[in-house]
Amino acid sequence: LIPLYQAVFEDMGSEYAVIRSADGYDEISLTGSFSLATKDYTGVLQPSDIGMQEVTPEALYGGKTIDEAVTIFRAVISGQGTDSQNAVVCANAGCAIQRFKPEVSLQDCIAEAREALSRGGAHSTLESLVK
Repeated sequence: LIPLYQAVFEDMGSEYAVIRSADGYDEISLTGSFSLATKDYTGVLQPSDIGMQEVTPEALYGGKTIDEAVTIFRAVISGQGTDSQNAVVCANAGCAIQRFKPEVSLQDCIAEAREALSRGGAHSTLESLVK
């Protein structure tokens, strides 16, 4: 389906990133390879290609209930997630940031996301949206 999504976004003339991890996640899971398609790139990457370490699926456990998932999400967005959780959030946020800054490398955008997570910027943004 990636080419179909690419065609739609190309027709819209917008920046985009279509992502699918090899193990089925619809995001950069860092559990292995992932397909990435943007205006300027289409290919398969490994976590090491973006300066990240591979993580296990178990490290990304999201809880059994909605309440557990919310608790985990709030911990991660507050910078109190596990190293694996934080890495996955930063990889995906970095990819999103790069859509607004396509001239900046993905690694630098991931570093920007990591900084926002560690200094509380991500949590502040969430709280503003909730209000």
